[in-house]
Amino acid sequence: MALDQSFVGRTYPPTPPYEVGREKIREFAEAIGDANPAYADAEAAKALGHPT
Repeated sequence: MALDQSFVGRTYPPTPPYEVGREKIREFAEAIGDANPAYADAEAAKALGHPT
């Protein structure tokens, strides 16, 4: 499927931030093959300075 060239150069305003839960972070890391334990293990994340 070809890209619609009418979208080239468009910009959009930023959206407000939203919280992403740890399960979604774990799922994303798994989907992209990132085995960093901070994404799946709460203790490993805490050791790196993250609150949970």
